[in-house]
Amino acid sequence: MMPTARISPATAQANVRSPVLIRSKAIVCSVLAGMLACMLYWFLDVSFPEDRQALMQLEDTESFPLDMPVAIAAELRIAQTANLALEKQLGATDSRTLDSLEKLAALYEQHGDSSGAIRHYERLLAALEQVRSPEDVSVAEILNRLALLHNAQGNVAEAIPLLKRALAIFELHLGLFHPAVATAMNNLALLYDSLGANQDAEPLYQQALRVSEQVVGLEHPDVAIPLNNLAGFYYTRGRYEEAETLYLRSLKIKKHAFGADDLSVGISLNNLALLYEAKGDFLRAEALCLRALAILEKKRGLNHADVAISLNNLAGLYYSHGDRRLALPLLKRSLAIKEETLGAHHPDVIASLANLATLYRSLGRNEDAQVLEQRLAALRAAI
Repeated sequence: MMPTARISPATAQANVRSPVLIRSKAIVCSVLAGMLACMLYWFLDVSFPEDRQALMQLEDTESFPLDMPVAIAAELRIAQTANLALEKQLGATDSRTLDSLEKLAALYEQHGDSSGAIRHYERLLAALEQVRSPEDVSVAEILNRLALLHNAQGNVAEAIPLLKRALAIFELHLGLFHPAVATAMNNLALLYDSLGANQDAEPLYQQALRVSEQVVGLEHPDVAIPLNNLAGFYYTRGRYEEAETLYLRSLKIKKHAFGADDLSVGISLNNLALLYEAKGDFLRAEALCLRALAILEKKRGLNHADVAISLNNLAGLYYSHGDRRLALPLLKRSLAIKEETLGAHHPDVIASLANLATLYRSLGRNEDAQVLEQRLAALRAAI
């Protein structure tokens, strides 16, 4: 059987704009950023020349990626310059300096530089602990951000103690029944889940759901998130009946809140389809897969990574049911999307190549399979 995957909801969607407009805006941003950077450098040169030199040394070691767009690199330099100037003028612990530092860290996070974001959030954390208290709510918020960044880097062991400390602070100041507490519980459950720590993950998932229900109500869209996560936990452990009940409830909430064609509904349909496939209900799984694919194509676009996952899942369904000729065009299209969006060396691309090679072998197309297997061997050797 081909591997399938659940689709995780994204936190934000990008708007589609004209490529010419994007290029023009990037040029304008770059020019303006350069002008502002020069003004800030002049300010430092006149007022604090030693700090201008410190900033230049910082930039030498800051390591902006070579492929980083000019406008983004300039934006980060401006934020660094502003933070350095505020620190010199107002002090490292002034609230305006700390706000500037938080914005700088958030910029690194926004532009996908987890290491840079972690470095500046850690500076902010140390300052907040000194100025306010190690148990302040603002400290918990930064701990939560740091935990998520470490998790994104695959450092789950570093993320867990940060999130546990954040949760304890939130509970201390906000009480058990608060949205921030529910979110922290849910995030901590996800971390334990990723480690296979079932005894730690399950009660946190359940408690996060109870807190969310108490805070916003049983039918609120925010409840769909912990419902879906607990359902996914049950699904991956073969507890299909429990998972189905929660998935269906989550789906009902999303349809009522957002409409039947909403992206979140498509994601739920995809995950529910995998559940029915696991239960052996092919017809229901196929219908849900097709519906999910249609929604994802409409909302995400034809060449989005989530569409590739949905195509792969539908292909896996046909493959396991013996309809392998139907699986072939789906799997080829899924691979093409992944290569375009993720790059030729991404692990998901390698997995799709292996799936396609297996499918070619099962169809007796050994020469096609051999070509892919040779490519796979080269990719794996390069890792």
